[in-house]
Amino acid sequence: MDQANEKKMEAIHALSEGELAKAIDLFTEAIKLNPHLAILYAKRASVFVKMQKPNAAIRDCDRAIQINPDSAQTYKWRGKAHRLLGHWEDSAHDLALACKLDYDEEASAMLKEVQPRAQKISEHRRKYERKRGFPGGMPGMGSMPGLNEILSDPEVLAAMQDPEVMAAFQDVAQNPANMSKYQNNPKVMNLIGKLSSKFGSQP
Repeated sequence: MDQANEKKMEAIHALSEGELAKAIDLFTEAIKLNPHLAILYAKRASVFVKMQKPNAAIRDCDRAIQINPDSAQTYKWRGKAHRLLGHWEDSAHDLALACKLDYDEEASAMLKEVQPRAQKISEHRRKYERKRGFPGGMPGMGSMPGLNEILSDPEVLAAMQDPEVMAAFQDVAQNPANMSKYQNNPKVMNLIGKLSSKFGSQP
């Protein structure tokens, strides 16, 4: 334990002198002597970030978080590493957590920089997922077997674009007994008939 601490102090001194490679070697020796000390991995990660080696930094931070999940410094360095890689959402998440655990001006300033980018990516993803979703936004329908085949039917596709038909279909999907309300609506019954013939035999 004392030897590990000695190596850590030597590494910090090397770091202060700008000897990054030497600091990495000394932190590595300290980790070998005491592999269960989270701060050693976090410190080595900070050097990897300075050396523009974000993947190595993230690996060290992941290990440090396994040992101690409540260290603000570890999340700060992992957030910086993700920023170097352009992982804006991961970076924003880690930097926000770092500030929550222990406010840090540097982490806060960096969070303000990456957050708008992270939000843009999140918005693009939501738009993409909505486009891929079932027409009319019907939850749960995407996993039904044979759905792609049904959706290739132009009549079904046209019906799905009709708000009246979709409202009726969702009503019936929630409560099949409501089908009687639409017996005299050929558009609705045609869609239900097509879907029933396809899915009626499905378990």
